[in-house]
Amino acid sequence: MIVSLPGEKKPVSFKATLKVPGVTGVKGAGAVLRATLLKKAPASLSGGKKTAYFDFDCIEGPVIVRQFAHGDRMTPLGMKGTKKLKDIFIEKKVPRPLRERVPVLSTSAGILWAAGVRQSGLCMVKKSSLRVLKVELRDE
Repeated sequence: MIVSLPGEKKPVSFKATLKVPGVTGVKGAGAVLRATLLKKAPASLSGGKKTAYFDFDCIEGPVIVRQFAHGDRMTPLGMKGTKKLKDIFIEKKVPRPLRERVPVLSTSAGILWAAGVRQSGLCMVKKSSLRVLKVELRDE
């Protein structure tokens, strides 16, 4: 049995390949992701919660933008070991109905970013990075 509030809609599932460079609309999340390739790391990597930077040459295969799946794990930036994405959502106080609307950027190697919530340590930018992928989360 599924219990929901009157008028509450289940989020539309989504899965897309991130266009690099380009703009990827994520209708199920009500968001747009803008990806830009930079020739070097910016002076400051603190773009706030809605911007993330990655070493583009470290990324294996395409970047997939998808919904949160139960059992997802990631290695948060600055931590050793993995953590359940569900636990990260709870720590960051992301309401349960919104968790399925958070765009998750992943590759064959793992989760890069729970957009707007937490970035992983996977493919983090170093001084030696030659190409940097900048991804910005925007409302649709």
